[in-house]
Amino acid sequence: MKKESGFTLIELMIVVAIIGILAALALPKFAELVQKTRIAGYNRAVAEAKEKGYPVPEKSDKVIEAEKSLIRLAKEREAMKMGGSVGIVIVDTDKREKLAQEIYVKMLTNGQPITKQKAYELADKFLNEK
Repeated sequence: MKKESGFTLIELMIVVAIIGILAALALPKFAELVQKTRIAGYNRAVAEAKEKGYPVPEKSDKVIEAEKSLIRLAKEREAMKMGGSVGIVIVDTDKREKLAQEIYVKMLTNGQPITKQKAYELADKFLNEK
């Protein structure tokens, strides 16, 4: 009698499912890290050029778009954390952005020290109370 060797179809399907889940979790984080690295490289190159006295152009559209994309990803991740198992919290990012900017400017013009992070926290608190 020959002893059969190999994997069953079920075992292979389980392995493929596990790989798919791991890829779904890892790829967005990897894409975010790649974007952060590109932006950091650009900022480092600009800083070095400024130190050496070279004329430096304004940020390119690609860099600005990448920064906006990172901000959007961070906001989505924060919304997912806030939602937990209850559900996703939908945040009007434009409204939040405008309110945080308004808080930040008003606090600074009144001579009160504030960080942008604190302005966002106050904006979130205000929007969640409504």
